[in-house]
Amino acid sequence: MFNSKRRGSIFYELKEKDINEIETLVKEKFATRDWNFGYSPKYTFKNEVEIEGKKFSVRLNVKKGKIEDCRISGDYFSAEKAKSIAAQLQNRWHLFEEVKEVLNEFETEVRDEKVYCFF
Repeated sequence: MFNSKRRGSIFYELKEKDINEIETLVKEKFATRDWNFGYSPKYTFKNEVEIEGKKFSVRLNVKKGKIEDCRISGDYFSAEKAKSIAAQLQNRWHLFEEVKEVLNEFETEVRDEKVYCFF
């Protein structure tokens, strides 16, 4: 440890125990989605695009990073398929990977452009 009397600052060198404790905190607390999104404000996201000449509209209500409510409309998906996708998105994180995973359950090949409609 080095104490600089001239400036009043103290140099502290981290010990291996300190580094291990920091890495544990990062892994178990600060790197979690709950920590990163848990304090996010509630928001509503709306988007309307045209894909292959068909209308696609999405409205998401998101709280603490999770989709509470999803509404999909337009003529891109059938009403039944839109309702099923919306239901699968509820309680999922509003993240690219999560949305793509759900869309992949309903279509054989989901291009990223379609996922971007939700952001």
